Amino acid sequence: MTNNHWIKAACLLAILPACLTYAASPPADKSAVKAALAARLAQVEKQIAQRMMRRAQTAADRLPRLELEIDMRIVWRWLLAKAEGAQPSSDAQITTCLRADLWLDSIAALEAAFSRTDTLTPAQTDGMARLHKLTFNLPDAKSVGELDQISRQLGILLLLLSNPGPEAQQVPPQMRPIPIKPADNSAATPTPIATTQRTDVQMAEEVARLRVSPALRQQLIAVVWVLVEPANGSAADHAACRKILEIALELAGGLNANIGVSPESRAEMEAQLAEGLALFMDPRTQATGQTKVSALQQYRLMLAAIQRLKLTPEQTAQFLPVFTFARQNPEPGARAIAMLEQYAKHRAQFEARTRPPLGTYQAMRRNLDELAKQFTRSSVAFCTAAASANVKDMEQHIESMRRVGDVLNKLDQMPATIDALASFKPKQFGNLDRRVTTVATIIVTHGKQQAEAAKYLDDLHQLGKTASELGRLTTKDIPPQIDRTYAGGKLSLLEAKWKGLITELASAAASANGEIDSAKMDRLPAVRTLYDALRQAAVLEAALANTESLRGWIDWRMTPADLRAVLAPQAAALREAIAAFIGADSSALFAIESPGALEQWPKVEARYRPLTALIIRSAAYREQCRALPNGFIGLAASLMTPLEGAPFGPERQASFAIRLWQFRTAMGDTAAAAEVLATLLK
Repeated sequence: MTNNHWIKAACLLAILPACLTYAASPPADKSAVKAALAARLAQVEKQIAQRMMRRAQTAADRLPRLELEIDMRIVWRWLLAKAEGAQPSSDAQITTCLRADLWLDSIAALEAAFSRTDTLTPAQTDGMARLHKLTFNLPDAKSVGELDQISRQLGILLLLLSNPGPEAQQVPPQMRPIPIKPADNSAATPTPIATTQRTDVQMAEEVARLRVSPALRQQLIAVVWVLVEPANGSAADHAACRKILEIALELAGGLNANIGVSPESRAEMEAQLAEGLALFMDPRTQATGQTKVSALQQYRLMLAAIQRLKLTPEQTAQFLPVFTFARQNPEPGARAIAMLEQYAKHRAQFEARTRPPLGTYQAMRRNLDELAKQFTRSSVAFCTAAASANVKDMEQHIESMRRVGDVLNKLDQMPATIDALASFKPKQFGNLDRRVTTVATIIVTHGKQQAEAAKYLDDLHQLGKTASELGRLTTKDIPPQIDRTYAGGKLSLLEAKWKGLITELASAAASANGEIDSAKMDRLPAVRTLYDALRQAAVLEAALANTESLRGWIDWRMTPADLRAVLAPQAAALREAIAAFIGADSSALFAIESPGALEQWPKVEARYRPLTALIIRSAAYREQCRALPNGFIGLAASLMTPLEGAPFGPERQASFAIRLWQFRTAMGDTAAAAEVLATLLK
């Protein structure tokens, strides 16, 4: 490894722990940022002092240029002091630092241009005089808007000092792209169908169709009368009457259809509803009437549950005892209704199951038939328990339906599971059918090893499902460069490792008494995570290449090199995660600092996700940014572009943090650099 590589490695080694532990203990970002700004301020003050000390030794014809260097740094110092005094990480601090960096770029460009000429134009001489005067009258600007005004003056002075030519006479453009609106997915997203509220007339017609007791019909008509004849009540009465009528019609509709009620219960509930409406219509007893109607809320909830169940009239009658129990016992009744919903779901799954092909071993067919009988017996037993509203027995039988249905589902899918594993060419694979049949027999006959057999079946089903999903993965969209940078050139080893792991597990499953190692199988889902990370890295790298075109954008002060340096620990963490999955010896660089690299990777990815998304999103502005002017015109236009209330705040914040991070890293203060970086990644 070269010395340069060792230096980079040491920097990463210092920064990565802070990045990985930030989520547990947020850094003192305020002090880190303040310290970085103070260090920059001390740096510029030293430059000013050194130039002031050269005044006595400078020839008269060179003195104006020396004073220009001092004046420009006085302005730079003023901007940095404003940034240091602003509220930490506030918009004022971020935008002021951005202005300071722009002015620093202007200083470098001007001094380079002046070094190539011995003569000054009248415009340049005028600009120098104006700048010198401004340095004695720099205002106490605090807000972003006030700093925008000063920065505009600096932009104009830069145009005078740079003598750019006739093109400077034009009004400089705004140095930022037009924000791109998010894609409109309304066409792809179905619009929910709006529920049309019934009109008063429609509700009156509904009352006329109901077959309820005369007393209830009379009270419903009384409420309708208030709605269709507003003169009979106030506006408040109208709204209140409409609300209670909607509730009453819902209840009466269920009673009218005899849903979940016996004849005796129906008569009782109709009487209660009629009394509640009568009391409600008199202002003196309105609250009492409201309470009486609300007492039927449990029946409303039950009606909603029955609608979800989509029961036939025969089933509704069959489960009448459960509905009666639910009305009278709200808490256990809610559990009973929930079990009815589970019953309907399990029955639907059972009736829709796809039986395996006829070629399946006859012994397996017998097991499937026996399980189907067990499911049917549990289903009948559940209905018997429901007929007597025996909640405890209902729970027992619904659990049996769930368990047997789950085993049936796994065995039904076993041919597909075996096919998925066959492509990995496990050893003794011909034994797998017989092994599955033996396990199924143990489960069906409730053998002594039933728990172990059920676990084997669960693990085999999960292994087949995972093998099928991973078998569809491809590395064709992962370029070789991504493999080298983010996988350490081990992509082929990663593929060989997970395929070999599936082969090993399937071979164990096919052996006479073999078991599937759960710990090894638990590693397989990480493969998709790692592949997804490599694909995302390919997208990120393409976006990073496009960010080279963003340099004229005032809100984007980051180069691809800057961003790659910040993202280096993320790439290193992904390499380590892949190496950990493969089982190769970790490099000395990260072996100590990142134990459990495979487990740590999701946390690292989550921390870098906002920055990654920002880079990918911002790369879409490359074409707009290419049209922005460069050179002195671009610098002046940037200084004159307002920042108060401007879009692209996240871009400015990232630029701010990365610039400070660079500064602290260049000074060798890696701990402070990591602390500043953590403010960006939080």
